[in-house]
Amino acid sequence: MLPRATHVHRVECSKSSNDLQDDDGIVFCRSSIVRSHGFPVQRAASNGTDDGIVVVVKVSELKTEMDAAFKQVGEQFAHVTERFQQVDQRFQQVDDRFDRVDARFEQVDRRLERIETRLDGIDRRITDEAIETGRHFDVIAEDLKSQMKSMAQASAESERHLAALSREHVTVIAALDDHELRLRVLEAKKRR
Repeated sequence: MLPRATHVHRVECSKSSNDLQDDDGIVFCRSSIVRSHGFPVQRAASNGTDDGIVVVVKVSELKTEMDAAFKQVGEQFAHVTERFQQVDQRFQQVDDRFDRVDARFEQVDRRLERIETRLDGIDRRITDEAIETGRHFDVIAEDLKSQMKSMAQASAESERHLAALSREHVTVIAALDDHELRLRVLEAKKRR
């Protein structure tokens, strides 16, 4: 049996008039050079004659080889598809993580809004308390002013009264001194 060429899709013989086909659909070329898409095909060894007979391929074998090649390509595509699915799963995981991060950011935003609302409330309370404290101090200041005015008036009155008492005291002292003087004079007269 003659060896058969494999992976041949199209065979061109240099002398097409010498092409033969047997009952099984096997193509024989009687050329010294057989090409398939520009690449030489293995030539069969003959009985020592150089008639260049090459057994190329049956159409059914070509179909089988092509089906196997397509199956191999299909398997490679399946592997690539599987890898893409793995990549898609990873991207989905990343998307899920981003969704969780976005949800956390939304929680933080809500918390910050609540804190901001509370701080605004505290600011309003502090401002209201400052206004009320200011009013309270204004009332106290007015009260202190009136008390100080009263004290100043009382002090002035006390000073006037003290001055009057001082004058009376001087008069009483002068009178007592005068009285003392008279008593001495009278006693001196009596002793004499």
